[in-house]
Amino acid sequence: MVLADTKKAAIAVIEAFNSPKARVIVQEFIKEAKAADIRVFVVDGRIVGAMKRQGKRGSSAATCTGAARRNLSS
Repeated sequence: MVLADTKKAAIAVIEAFNSPKARVIVQEFIKEAKAADIRVFVVDGRIVGAMKRQGKRGSSAATCTGAARRNLSS
């Protein structure tokens, strides 16, 4: 995860990682989310599962790389 403070910085990061072998996902940082997000998995237009990711206290990230708790449902 890379947090870009400006649009110019975000463009530079995207260009640095851009390649046919890389997938880049860009999303807006929402400070009020308090390092949490909800991911919903959709297959053929139907919700098949969901996951809430909650970052550790003091973290700005809700990643699944050890810095977050995962709550799964299906």
